[in-house]
Amino acid sequence: METVFWSDSMVALYWLREKGGWSVFVSNRIKEIRNLFPNSEWCHVPGKINPANLISRGCSPSHLVESHWWKGPLWLVESPVTWPITKLPDSNTSEISLERKKLHGFLDLLIMLEAEAVTERKDNCLLVVGQLDKLESAEIQLNRSVQAQSFTDEKLISNLSVFRDDNNIIRVKT
Repeated sequence: METVFWSDSMVALYWLREKGGWSVFVSNRIKEIRNLFPNSEWCHVPGKINPANLISRGCSPSHLVESHWWKGPLWLVESPVTWPITKLPDSNTSEISLERKKLHGFLDLLIMLEAEAVTERKDNCLLVVGQLDKLESAEIQLNRSVQAQSFTDEKLISNLSVFRDDNNIIRVKT
């Protein structure tokens, strides 16, 4: 059965349609969606004509009752040739680039660590000696960096009972 999904997020559609170096989080979500709906088509519905946005923009109960929110947009029951067509965004948009930078930053760190960790090669196997401290240090730095970018205002997560550990990493008390 052919299934058509609609999203008003151009970035999410780009992630779904393009193979690319996304962050682990985005890659896992995309993989899960593709596994659940392998033969689906993903289309863009502009926010202006997306009835799902009606509630989030705020409307009166009478306007909601009179709207197409309950049945969907009128064009959806028409022939697919009348459906809105929107071109995918350029891959250089900030949100798309940000997901690629997250991945590349992590890969650069791993490459740097691997270059420092290789002490000798034997029978096409890498022998890594005494590098646990470097890997742990890299993990701490990576966690700090991600948390600094993600939690610029710690007041927003204060209700989660968070604290900073000895490495200045934000943790949740459990």
